Amino acid sequence: MGAWGVGSFENDDALDWLAAFREHPDEASVRETLTLIGEAEEDSFLDAADCADAIAAAETVAAARGRPLEVSLPDDGVAFLTGLRFAGVRELTQLALRALDRIRTDQNCELHDLWREAEEEEARSEWLAAVEELRERLR
Repeated sequence: MGAWGVGSFENDDALDWLAAFREHPDEASVRETLTLIGEAEEDSFLDAADCADAIAAAETVAAARGRPLEVSLPDDGVAFLTGLRFAGVRELTQLALRALDRIRTDQNCELHDLWREAEEEEARSEWLAAVEELRERLR
C-alpha cells in the first residue's frame, strides 16, 4: 500500500521525486518538473503523479527561499532542503506559483479530482489548505 496524505511529501510520487532529486540536486530538474505543470497547455490533462512531483519541486523552491516545510521528512530531508540555493530562484518561484495554481483550480487536474472525490470532505479541505500554505511560503 502506498503513502497517501495531505502533506506535500505524504505520497509515494513526491517522495520518489525527492529521492531522485537528492541524488542529483540541480536547478534544471526543478525547473523541468514545474514547467510540466506550470506551463502546460490550458486544456491539457495534468497527471496526478506529475502534480505531486510539482508540489515537491515547489517545496524545494520554498526551502531555497528560506521558507522550508516545517515537518519531518525521511533521511534528514528538512536539512537537505534548507541547504538548497538556486541562481534563478525568482523565476522558479513564479513558475512554482503557476504550477500550484493549476493544481488547485484546474478542471483537468487528476490530483485535484482525486481530492475532490475523497470520501472525507475534511481531508480535501486539509489538502487545499496545505497547498495554500505552500503558496504563502513562496510569496
